[in-house]
Amino acid sequence: MKTLRDFIPSDFICDVAGDLGCIIDDIETNSKQVKTKDALFIALRGVFVNGEDFISEAIKNGAKAVIVDENFNLEEH
Repeated sequence: MKTLRDFIPSDFICDVAGDLGCIIDDIETNSKQVKTKDALFIALRGVFVNGEDFISEAIKNGAKAVIVDENFNLEEH
């Protein structure tokens, strides 16, 4: 089993809210594809769509962890 820490090199981590030791069994960039309670959702920022807009849906679908590319206020979602 892999933990969130296994997917993120320590030199890339700027801020962490939560446990880097949580178990991750799936990685998704599409919030609709999050199907397990131990999924990692990566909120990619694209040209037309910002993955941060789908964080709430990913969490509702079971994402245990989320990676964003900039400061993000989880309290708003």
